[in-house]
Amino acid sequence: MRSRVAFIRRMRLLLITLLYIPGLLMAQSTFSPLGARCMAMGSISSVMADESSLFNNIGGLAYANDGAFIASQERTSLPGANRSCAGLVIRKKDLGLGMGAVRFGDATYNEQTLIAGVGHQIHRTSLGLRVNLVEYQAVNFPVRSGWSVDLGFLSRLTTQLTFGASITNSNRAHITTRELLPVRFIAGVGFHPTSSYTLALEAAKELDYPVAIRLGFEYSFRSTVFLRSGMQLNPAVISFGTGFRKKRLKLDAGIRYGSMTGYSAQTTVGWALTKSGT
Repeated sequence: MRSRVAFIRRMRLLLITLLYIPGLLMAQSTFSPLGARCMAMGSISSVMADESSLFNNIGGLAYANDGAFIASQERTSLPGANRSCAGLVIRKKDLGLGMGAVRFGDATYNEQTLIAGVGHQIHRTSLGLRVNLVEYQAVNFPVRSGWSVDLGFLSRLTTQLTFGASITNSNRAHITTRELLPVRFIAGVGFHPTSSYTLALEAAKELDYPVAIRLGFEYSFRSTVFLRSGMQLNPAVISFGTGFRKKRLKLDAGIRYGSMTGYSAQTTVGWALTKSGT
């Protein structure tokens, strides 16, 4: 049994070495959408307007209903690929301010990101900017780090139609002369036929990878209980989840199955800074 564990660890280290030396770490997970609500809706992030916008489309931060503390954890079937994040969002008039941290990996290979962002609402549109300090560390290799800047916006065109878009690493930052941090473009549209239903369609494009198409659905019962589902094409992913809101407490859970990555489950807990009437 011990020899088998040792063999698996050696193979993981070999895989990291093959990826790390050429400077081709193009799928860093700290840049993937975070939050159980987002996961349950097929990884839709461009038209979300809640505290998770701090980690996803920063343009939606000014539309978050309340300031809140938020924490999320994701468990996957891939060894050493778990993620966690925590952040604080503050609302002040037309501004949304936030700061947080994200961690991916284990002792063999891990990624850490410290983030600070701001969203400013102007009429029906919120514009956002986020600064990230990203650090990568692998066993027996030096620590690599870099700064990146993300931009986003979210516009409520009508009471039923929302449009949003974001760009990750807009400054094309590198952590080495050869290694570019991921550059990702995401744009989507949200349709709200009633206050209880949300439909969203999104396209995501990362350099050197094909366009991913995402579709998400959410139903809310009295703004307290939420049911969600979603799917993604290229690669194929299906997901579903639920949520609960009561006064200051916010709970979300999501599960996803991907043809390439297997199962992932994520839970998110939020605590609003102001008490709502729900």
